[in-house]
Amino acid sequence: MQADMLSVLMASGKELAAIPVEQLTNVEMLKKDLQKLCGVPRFRQRLIEQDGTCLEDHVILDTARAVHLLLLPFAVSGEGARALTEACAKGLVSKVQELLQFPIDPNCRGFNDDGLFVTPIIVASHKGHVEVVRLLLEAGADKNWCDPTSNRREEAASMASQIAQIHNKRLASKMLEGFSDFARGKSSVWVASEGGHADVVRLLLEEGADKDCRNTFGQSPIWVAASKGHVEVVRLLLEARADANVADTVLGDTPLMKAVDKRYEELARLLQQAADNECSSTAHVKHCQD
Repeated sequence: MQADMLSVLMASGKELAAIPVEQLTNVEMLKKDLQKLCGVPRFRQRLIEQDGTCLEDHVILDTARAVHLLLLPFAVSGEGARALTEACAKGLVSKVQELLQFPIDPNCRGFNDDGLFVTPIIVASHKGHVEVVRLLLEAGADKNWCDPTSNRREEAASMASQIAQIHNKRLASKMLEGFSDFARGKSSVWVASEGGHADVVRLLLEEGADKDCRNTFGQSPIWVAASKGHVEVVRLLLEARADANVADTVLGDTPLMKAVDKRYEELARLLQQAADNECSSTAHVKHCQD
């Protein structure tokens, strides 16, 4: 080991990293740096001293020495998974961090109180708990996961088919809204957009989440945000270049049509401007090609 360096050794004894002491802060920050080298989130890392002491995240690293890095598997615990989902629903940041440190799989799945098959990040996004979502993303949560339950998808498809046959468009639209819980395929961005949780939507988009994911009714995040009147969410999705012209697959309504129908004037202007800009851009490209 070099002088004035902290050496991080794998279980095999191979050195993973040698870091100058002056560049160190605490154990948590070191784990974040090690994630880039070992590919494992900090919640599953344990740094062990030569005497067997496990270093807590708050410990300051200010001396040269060697530490061993252990990578833990996820704990198999149905109770832990339920506790994580419940803590995410309530926005209990400290409890979520504690359970992720256990470590409980951030992608554990289960049914919520409404009978929906969910992951912790879906629950946290639905409730608008941005700091919980941030922790889950850091722990490796799948930001694009959505409910794959096939039998419920068949129910949703059957419901959509029946609604599409109703001749009264306004009645059909109302019915579609009333049966929105039947739709499957709702990702974390989708449920955050539905709830108008702009901070969560912003974070997920920054992390590269799918901005155009659609549920089994063909409704995209920008579609549901427009139908609910969430101006800031629509603005964020437009800035991320979400498709503002995609129509649902049941009644063929676009986000602009929903905004107009609901009399959301500011939203309608915003979406119309986006559509006009898209047309101008397309026309310019065609002119240049000609």
